[in-house]
Amino acid sequence: MSVRGKRTITAKPAVAATSLLVACWGCSSGSNDGGAPPLAQDGTHAVEATDPPEPPAAPMSMNEAGSGAQTDVGATPGGNTGQTPAASMPDPGAMADPGAMADPGAMADPGAMADPGAMAEPGAMADPGIELAANCEGGSIDGCGSVMVASSGMTLELGPLGAKMVPNVGRGVNGMNFTTNSDNPAICPIFAASFGEDPESTERLLDTGELDMSLYSVYQPAILEEGATYPVVVWGNGTCAQPEGYGPLLRFVASHGFVVIAPHSRFVGSGSELRKGADLAEALNADDSQELFGKLKLDKMGVMGHSQGSGGARSASNDARFDAIILWNGGGAPPNQKPYLAVSAEMDLQPLSTLERALRDSGAYIFFHDSAGMGAQRGHLTLMLEPERVAMMAVNFWKMTLLDDAEAATWFKGADCKMCTQGTIPELKAYDFGSRF
Repeated sequence: MSVRGKRTITAKPAVAATSLLVACWGCSSGSNDGGAPPLAQDGTHAVEATDPPEPPAAPMSMNEAGSGAQTDVGATPGGNTGQTPAASMPDPGAMADPGAMADPGAMADPGAMADPGAMAEPGAMADPGIELAANCEGGSIDGCGSVMVASSGMTLELGPLGAKMVPNVGRGVNGMNFTTNSDNPAICPIFAASFGEDPESTERLLDTGELDMSLYSVYQPAILEEGATYPVVVWGNGTCAQPEGYGPLLRFVASHGFVVIAPHSRFVGSGSELRKGADLAEALNADDSQELFGKLKLDKMGVMGHSQGSGGARSASNDARFDAIILWNGGGAPPNQKPYLAVSAEMDLQPLSTLERALRDSGAYIFFHDSAGMGAQRGHLTLMLEPERVAMMAVNFWKMTLLDDAEAATWFKGADCKMCTQGTIPELKAYDFGSRF
């Protein structure tokens, strides 16, 4: 693997602001309080409703703002594809989310690094003819072999294929346009300012640069192997968050042989943007002018999202194209019988008991303790502040459910599964775990 300089688009770099609180929209995964429609499209509910935590006094309420928005997770990349950024986004009503959870806002890249050796997974070495940049920062469009975690300044080693991010994808793919209309840029500054953080830092956090909020970013292996095809995972942002706020995690998943389709929209709770992400994957695979032409396993798709994006993933999971679901900090189980992993933590928006009550066959949960951060609900941010605690777990879940990988399944299946015993996987640190796989 050779190392060269890094390229980034013209957006300002993401800056972590670890003291922001969380604005909550439909915090309880089973609750429809406040007029939110039911999460499940089939009318079922797997999660018993729990009362949401008392909201902080400083931020305004969701009703006052007209949306479940909150602070931004950081600056995001602009386009290098010749697309014209959207000047404004229509229809704030399109942002209404069934049971969506508000995103914790203002957290840029996730936190402290784990031992790279603990993160590494056996696999083919990178093609020596392809240069992978080291310590890529937020907004990088290079093929990366490792990424910088902004809040800690540490390095997260990626998988054997490396990863790259392609922003502003969706127009003119296979003769069609794949755009969304569910962003409302006026909401996020209102919420960001109400948290009382440094105005300059808040301005940077809300700067979308050249990012067209109606389009998508694609995270893919930097090394596309001859004859290989890759499963697809569609991602959903939390409220006012953007894909690069989760950049280390999404690049890590891609570097292990997956293609992640991520809408830029910061309001994805309805699930429509995620279903359209699956449409975009089909178009990319069919368009011979695209780098991913013929490279996608369209019969192997998963969906995941954070907070409000978790609500969107729940809703979108009823789409027959999605085979499995990860719910990051947004509920106990999906509204169907598909395999799932639910992730939460202490100082999050629902208690461990919610996950325990919802657990069913072909499901698992993990509930983290001792989360990094400063805010009163910092457990909501584990995937952003501490990607090393979740990255390989996510990869192995997708390998088990989308690729029938027997080694990956040992993390989740059986009484002696690797995650069933504390300390077996050091980077997970302290947690509670339950599985019925």
